[in-house]
Amino acid sequence: MRKTICTLMLATSLGFGLAPLASAEKTPKPLPNKHRAWTEATTQLEHTKKMLLAGKAKDVNGHKARALVHIQQAMQELRQATQGDRH
Repeated sequence: MRKTICTLMLATSLGFGLAPLASAEKTPKPLPNKHRAWTEATTQLEHTKKMLLAGKAKDVNGHKARALVHIQQAMQELRQATQGDRH
């Protein structure tokens, strides 16, 4: 009888000990964001654009306006690249 109780206790404790491992295997890992660098670059470009538009930088000989155009073009290229890769 004592042997049976010890065996049941051991089996129960092992079962509870392995339960978290079994559930961890079933949980799917999140997929990596394969465009993470591009998303971060877009975020930085948006921040730079806001700073330029907020008047944080002086427009010197039209360079600010041209920079804003280039920033907008770069953001558009990044969006097209990430959308085109979703197929």
